[in-house]
Amino acid sequence: MSLYDLVKKIHFRLYKNNVENKVCSSSGKFNIFGKVTLENARNITIGEGTTLNEGVYISGHDKVTIGEYVSVSTGVKIITAYLDEGNINMKKCKDIHMSKPVNIGGNTHLGAGSIILPGVTIGSNCIVGAGSVVTKCFDSNSVVVGNPAKLLRYINNKNDLC
Repeated sequence: MSLYDLVKKIHFRLYKNNVENKVCSSSGKFNIFGKVTLENARNITIGEGTTLNEGVYISGHDKVTIGEYVSVSTGVKIITAYLDEGNINMKKCKDIHMSKPVNIGGNTHLGAGSIILPGVTIGSNCIVGAGSVVTKCFDSNSVVVGNPAKLLRYINNKNDLC
């Protein structure tokens, strides 16, 4: 191993430890592969065995709960903040920024580039297709795809996940 590779490895380990120390203390041991952005990380709870990949962005303006063994693929965005469109004309004199919590159930896969919007709850054992924009809640064992995301089918048994 070259000195450059060793320094790079140490730097990433320090980065990972820094991220782990910033999230909610009830988080489990999770994996990070690449640079991720966590805003207001104390509002973010990440379950045991969950994986965050390169380019993940999580807005913790409200509570974000990610279950155990969730795969958060490259470029996924989990957003809790939005604008109160009813008061858009009051922007000059009033803060129109609002937020809603997001919940992702355990053993769920969020496909590359998918976007989870404020107030959404995704059940356990779900698959969100790459590039999907999830604007509403989905039950456990759902496969959702598209923009806006729609139910494609339900997963009937554990063999469907393998």
